[in-house]
Amino acid sequence: MNTEENTRDSGRASGTQENDRGEIFVNVYVHTPSVSEEVRKVWWNMKFRIFYILLAVLSGVIVAAVILLSQPLYLLYLSFPVLELILLANRRKKIFRMEADREKEKYKDGTPTVRVEIGKDISVCTVHGIDHVPFSEIAHITETGSLIVILSKKDVVITLKKDGFLQGTAEECMRYIRSRR
Repeated sequence: MNTEENTRDSGRASGTQENDRGEIFVNVYVHTPSVSEEVRKVWWNMKFRIFYILLAVLSGVIVAAVILLSQPLYLLYLSFPVLELILLANRRKKIFRMEADREKEKYKDGTPTVRVEIGKDISVCTVHGIDHVPFSEIAHITETGSLIVILSKKDVVITLKKDGFLQGTAEECMRYIRSRR
């Protein structure tokens, strides 16, 4: 490998090699209900984090206005962000329930094995086909205790189990993906 290739592939760990199909990382796992639940929680937090922050700021501004202006009537305005949080929590429950029901129907014949191959792009292989996501489409990437969760700009969620790497490691993969975004 020449110097130009080393520079271009700086996100790749030195011990990680491409296989014969050009993939640098290969991750295989069984998509169980517990994985689905964890992914939904991460997806929700990534999608609505800014909304929660704005509601917290708005609540703080209202409380500050009540204290500074000595107008207890302004506490009524505090009910708007609180009501919105309640509505959002109910929406979350409804969406999670609908998604769990959809997955039960989709995977009624058993839990699927997912194979994610990362090289020139990210390929997700399931019994339902193969999806390709270019690195330029990645909007967010985060990790939990056992998962790496990637959200694309088109709301495609890609999951990698940290202990599911057949080729490469979770840490190397995170560095590689972040270097390609």
